[in-house]
Amino acid sequence: MPHKRQSMPSPPLSLRFTSITFLFVGSGCAALIYEVIWFHLLRLVIGGSAISMGIVLSTFMGGMCLGSLLAPHLIATRWHPLKVYAALELAIGLVGATLPWWMPALQNWYIAQSDATGQDLFIRAIVAGGCLVPGTILMGATLPAVARSVASTPTGLADLGFFYGANTLGAVLGCFIAGFLLLPQTDVTYASYVAAGINVLVALQAFSLAQRMAYNPDQLQEKGADQRSAVENVPLLIAIVMALSGFTALAAEVVWTRLLSLLFGATTYTFAIILMVFLSGIGIGSAFASKFAARASRPLRLLALGQLLLMLTLVLANLAITRINPFWLPRAGGPFHVYGVFLHDTIRAAIAVFPSAIIWGATFSIGLVAASRGQPDAGRLVGQAYAANTLGAILGSLMTTMLLVPSLGSQLTQQLMIFVAAVTALIALWAERGRMTSNVSTVNPNRSNPIETFDPELLTFPRSFWIVGLLAFATISMLIPPPHGLLGNSIMPPMWNRFRHLYEVESLNTAVVVLEEKATDSRSLCVSGKVEASNNVDDLRCQRLLGHLPALFHPNPEKTLTVGLGAGTTTGSFVLYPQVESIKICEIEPAVIEAAEFFSEENHNVVADPRTEIVIDDARHYMATTQEKFDIISSDSIHPWVRGSAILYSQEYYELCKTRLKPGGIMVQWIPLYQTDWSTVSCELATFLKVFPAATLWSSGADRMFGYDIIAVAQVDEVPIDLQAVQDRIDSNKKLKSALDEVHLGSVVDLFKHYVGCGKDLDTILQDAQINRESNLKLEYMAGLASYIQEPDAILRIILSPLRYPTEMLINDEKFHEEIHAALNLLTPKEGD
Repeated sequence: MPHKRQSMPSPPLSLRFTSITFLFVGSGCAALIYEVIWFHLLRLVIGGSAISMGIVLSTFMGGMCLGSLLAPHLIATRWHPLKVYAALELAIGLVGATLPWWMPALQNWYIAQSDATGQDLFIRAIVAGGCLVPGTILMGATLPAVARSVASTPTGLADLGFFYGANTLGAVLGCFIAGFLLLPQTDVTYASYVAAGINVLVALQAFSLAQRMAYNPDQLQEKGADQRSAVENVPLLIAIVMALSGFTALAAEVVWTRLLSLLFGATTYTFAIILMVFLSGIGIGSAFASKFAARASRPLRLLALGQLLLMLTLVLANLAITRINPFWLPRAGGPFHVYGVFLHDTIRAAIAVFPSAIIWGATFSIGLVAASRGQPDAGRLVGQAYAANTLGAILGSLMTTMLLVPSLGSQLTQQLMIFVAAVTALIALWAERGRMTSNVSTVNPNRSNPIETFDPELLTFPRSFWIVGLLAFATISMLIPPPHGLLGNSIMPPMWNRFRHLYEVESLNTAVVVLEEKATDSRSLCVSGKVEASNNVDDLRCQRLLGHLPALFHPNPEKTLTVGLGAGTTTGSFVLYPQVESIKICEIEPAVIEAAEFFSEENHNVVADPRTEIVIDDARHYMATTQEKFDIISSDSIHPWVRGSAILYSQEYYELCKTRLKPGGIMVQWIPLYQTDWSTVSCELATFLKVFPAATLWSSGADRMFGYDIIAVAQVDEVPIDLQAVQDRIDSNKKLKSALDEVHLGSVVDLFKHYVGCGKDLDTILQDAQINRESNLKLEYMAGLASYIQEPDAILRIILSPLRYPTEMLINDEKFHEEIHAALNLLTPKEGD
């Protein structure tokens, strides 16, 4: 007799619940790794400006919103939810693993179609959509797909809130893996394969669980619906509550990330820490709320209570950022100091962000339960609720970045968020008036014994007290300005009283501040919480070397390009050369242009010079899209540990710059020796010298043993420097000589007091150095780890070790031969004998 096949027994409910939870943890982990990778890759294609990143973010979240809406309509209810989930994960893995392969084709198309004017936003949106929409639609469909495995009862929907929390906590794990483990050690292709491997493991586990878990769509519909004619859509008012909650969440995240990055330092690790804390709060809040949301007899009142509490936590967040965190500084010292700093910053971020994030997470779980009206299709309900929340998040992020912060500032934007939270609470209470408690089951069908309901009215304060009292307290608290002003002083809290604020603006990309020291009247330009330039003599010498070295060495510099305006001192150097016909500046932040006016004396009023043209764009994007060629391309002082700046230190970027130089053109790169270590500097040098092997290196320090900055100067055609012509150019231009004398650079010999070597002589000491490529951006992570280290003198001594007289790169040096030897502390050939 043939043996009758028996179906595998269904696993226990608790085991199924745990298994599905781990599926969502893995899915969220992979999704966040992809998000980090995809944002990096698209930055290389369409640029890293606030507008470009806004397009990328809205496309990413918009794809997830679209996927959550379409999934219930495109996926038949007869299909097993976990098998659908497995198929979606496999498809996500396929897209994620192959995106680094086919994105270059889109990049080539984009460069062919776009221009360097910044007016190609529609083309940028097409590219972002082509890269992100396929994968994000699949990601957005996963939660609605699994939703059909549970009944659309309060208990079943609360379980989905728990799965959402697990998915978000998985994203925290993905953020840690991507930002602290994978990308610092590997590249985007390898990281994509790891994320795809996680997708495959999740898919296999989901398929295995589907084989053992029975699924009867008709039974679930009958169990979840009181009647076949039940309304399937999420009630409009609840959808608005979910959308407003997403709006305040992302708006606050934008503001807090900007402010906290000023306090902690704008490294890639800081942004990862803030995101991890934010997502942790949402995940824990959603998972925790799912445990009692189904018990609430009036979940809409619970939603309103959460929004009222949110008003209070938003105030507490502002107080923590402005009055606690700036004064609670990490202690220095120890071999693992940087990791202690990371832990300290995580705690500081959690104090500010965590309470509100918990409420936003809880809002999602409670909102799902509140939206339940006997719908036969839980997938459709969850998809609509998730889409509403995501749509609000998109609007919150874009409006805050593009409109609210630039026009209102961080303080008023946070007050606006308090007002939105109050409106959200009122809408929830208004929606609750039209709902009867009988519409929500008070018994968990998955438990054998009834449980008591949780009613927010147990909190006996009248609703008017919560609304009026908290709104008044929040508004009054937020009207109190931060002590001394936050933006300019966040980088130096112990010295706040020493500075006057001359200029302070929160713009699209970052905060820009000009400070003036009261005792000396010296001025500093702060961008992203870091001093970018000042008018003290050491900084002036560095900035002028960046401009004057190439202008003096080039026989006829007619067209110049400076990457980054800063205080304008580097670009202003070109104003003094009458043969310069065009002075172009590529600056990503418009507010810097206004700030440069406070340094008009030092920069020779370059912004107002008729030869000057300023392009507002990301430099990497501009180099890829422009067709212009220049005699000089110089970089202002842009530190590589600032997130996104390491792209301007990559091999691919230097190769782009080389193609934009005319024959005989000169490329200049600033390399800092402070807040860094030798491995980071060696990476910067090795990468630059890989493209320009004969570059010369110059130090901006006051003397040869004082490590400050390195200026790398590279000639495309390696033309020898005519020292007599350089001296004649200085002597024949009084304004030029005066500007050089001001920083002790008024002669050829004075210049060579700062010469520290030639690239060809550094092969031995750089043989183990890593190369910074766009596929890995090692430098961004190396520089972030080294940003707490100060050893500039030791680094300079390493660079100086192979120093010799640069005979092959000089002509007409007879007059200066002995003096240059003396300036370099070298023996002349005669003395050496």
